[in-house]
Amino acid sequence: MAGGEQMDALVRRHGGVVSRAEAAAAGVSRHAVQWGLKTGVLHAVRRGVYTTGPIWRRATPRLRHRLEVLAQQRVHPQLVACSTSAAVVLRLPTPQGPPAQPQLTAARSPGDGGRGGRGRRGGQVARRALLTDAEVWTLRSGIRVTSAVRTVLDCARVWDRLWALALADAAISTWGIDPAELVQAARARAPVPGRRKMQWVADHARARVESPLESLARGIVVLAELPEPRPQVWIRTRAGSFRVDLLDDTNKVIIEADGKIKYATAEDVWREKLREDALRDAGYEVVRFTHADYHRQPEWLATYRRAVRRSRRRPGSAPVEPVDPG
Repeated sequence: MAGGEQMDALVRRHGGVVSRAEAAAAGVSRHAVQWGLKTGVLHAVRRGVYTTGPIWRRATPRLRHRLEVLAQQRVHPQLVACSTSAAVVLRLPTPQGPPAQPQLTAARSPGDGGRGGRGRRGGQVARRALLTDAEVWTLRSGIRVTSAVRTVLDCARVWDRLWALALADAAISTWGIDPAELVQAARARAPVPGRRKMQWVADHARARVESPLESLARGIVVLAELPEPRPQVWIRTRAGSFRVDLLDDTNKVIIEADGKIKYATAEDVWREKLREDALRDAGYEVVRFTHADYHRQPEWLATYRRAVRRSRRRPGSAPVEPVDPG
């Protein structure tokens, strides 16, 4: 009978999940598998595909979703993770975490006829879609997933514009996508529902964006038809040069995206206050953006507009340095 350590080694050797057939080929009997499930040594990710109990219990929701995708593909190798599942697999931001069930597509060729469809079966949301070879990636983990460009375009059609922009910015940063490639791919897509939204996201995706918060704030400003802020800009002040998250050069307004762990200590808060004072002395307004502001966009946008008006009344200006290539 296979013990916990043996099962752990077997599962890890197969990328995180092992099928009943793979377990049998390694000498693990059906009785041993049943024993493992009963004792918690194994966890059934789906019928006939398992991971270890400790791996499952320690896994984050995103990792569990990756294991669920891999388990489905172990049974149906032709399936490809798509849409929000693909975003999770590619370690890109999503609005509300992973979907409840894996979203998978079976590639169809132009000669198949008909249109793509979708349905639910076996713990998955299944689709059929036209996919080129370049639009399907196989990761080192063995997971088959739509390419970063295809994933961005698919999600942009159905997601909120702001989160789709955050996804696109992250894909550029994480996977080295050329923004021009994204624009070209969006324009080449056949007319489909959500195409205008997809094109908007592609047109406004940028490099050097470092967090979803920055994308959300920039998107709110752009949708308000205000000048688009540039990401990651260095500004020279009396206290030295500081890099800011977003800068509207036209109106001299800085947006700082504040995550939960940005200021871990009182010293961090004090240092940031001195930094902000120096930026204000250099002629800039500073507006902060948090996760809470995404859920109260009209109020935050009103605050931003007030900063723009104050800045326009300020005399003088400060030089803006180019982005540090390092």
